[in-house]
Amino acid sequence: MKDDILNKFNISKEEILRELEINQNNHIIITKSFIYHINYKNNEALISSIKRSSFDGYNLSVKNKNSTQFYWSILGIICAVGFWQLSSDIIISAIGGIFITLISIFLAIDYWITPEKFLLKLFSGTDIISIKIHKEILGECREILSYLNENTIN
Repeated sequence: MKDDILNKFNISKEEILRELEINQNNHIIITKSFIYHINYKNNEALISSIKRSSFDGYNLSVKNKNSTQFYWSILGIICAVGFWQLSSDIIISAIGGIFITLISIFLAIDYWITPEKFLLKLFSGTDIISIKIHKEILGECREILSYLNENTIN
């Protein structure tokens, strides 16, 4: 799919200086003239580009986890205790309380074990390209950023 996009924009393999595959659906491609971000969603390619001559800088930071899931787990445990205390039938209250507690514990564990993600922002004037980066490719991402720093930013 990436090769089709490169052909569509007349980008030859020889023009590509650096390339980073974030995952199967996200790529960063650096050519002699442009920095491209290709993102595939619903079998369509969304392409963002920045001219290298107008590239101002970047920011790589830790992306905060969405804490909503953790709050729902706390609320679930509170509801489980309330269900257990307020139900008139002992068996239903025990089964319901255990069931709600298990779901709440699953949500809390899932929140804590979700790996950290990083957010890469590429700046060009007032334009910003934001890209989510996984921890596994952070080293490769830093290599590309140091390349951009050495060869593009004045």
